[in-house]
Amino acid sequence: MRLYLGENIPVALAPILSAAGLDCLTTREAGNLSLSDEAQLGFATQEGRVLVTFNCKDFLPLAVRWQQAGRFHAGLIVCQELVLPELVRRFRHLIAQHRDEDLGNKVLWLQAATENPEDSPSLEKPQAWPFARGHTRGGQNR
Repeated sequence: MRLYLGENIPVALAPILSAAGLDCLTTREAGNLSLSDEAQLGFATQEGRVLVTFNCKDFLPLAVRWQQAGRFHAGLIVCQELVLPELVRRFRHLIAQHRDEDLGNKVLWLQAATENPEDSPSLEKPQAWPFARGHTRGGQNR
């Protein structure tokens, strides 16, 4: 899995995920700090990387607009802002479930390992996603 960590994701997450076998690139490493959300998603897609962000408010509508326009993206992992140890725990769960999955045009909510996305409503994840089809639930650099 190739990841592109958005601007608000702690940079310390990249080496931890890399040690777990994931190819991680931060916006800082890419020289893309302060690019627009559209440009960030475009860069991630061009590089074949799933974008990871805390910025659900802007990126979920952007993913909808791309889908409605027939544009492809390499995938999006969104989550609420979390501390590093919790991010690591949740990524371990995500890796176990999605390591070999093609996440193209999918949106995953980075959820706690104990959650069952079908049976267990949670205060931290939206109850309804604004996508017509082709989505799943599952997760920027300091």
